[in-house]
Amino acid sequence: MNLLNLLPIIGKFFIGFYFAGVGFWNIYHWRPALRVLINKNIPLPFVVLPLGIFWEITAGTMIIFGSYVKLAALSLMIFTVIAITIYHDFWNHEGELRRLNMKVFLANLVISFGALLLLLNNITPITTFTDLFT
Repeated sequence: MNLLNLLPIIGKFFIGFYFAGVGFWNIYHWRPALRVLINKNIPLPFVVLPLGIFWEITAGTMIIFGSYVKLAALSLMIFTVIAITIYHDFWNHEGELRRLNMKVFLANLVISFGALLLLLNNITPITTFTDLFT
């Protein structure tokens, strides 16, 4: 097996590791993450946060091990939009805080979507709904 054959495997590992790693990071930083949800009036923050963390870790692990990669990638795209909209709502800030949140919002969006789209395009094409489960 040459390096070119290993690159997709390495790429999947790092993309999955990124999302699973963020999930574990959120466990470690539970209180600040929960405080953000409470301050933003997210309903049931004590339920939403563990579910979000669970999904980050689960979907990231699915990508690492090649299990339902397309489904995991698509669900993480939806998750990413929801999470960055909650945590980096730049439209509600002014000045430097607005610029900072907008940069983080865009960086998370572009990096996450870019990586997840690579997963979707480099495995096999999605032509039917059942292709999500292959």
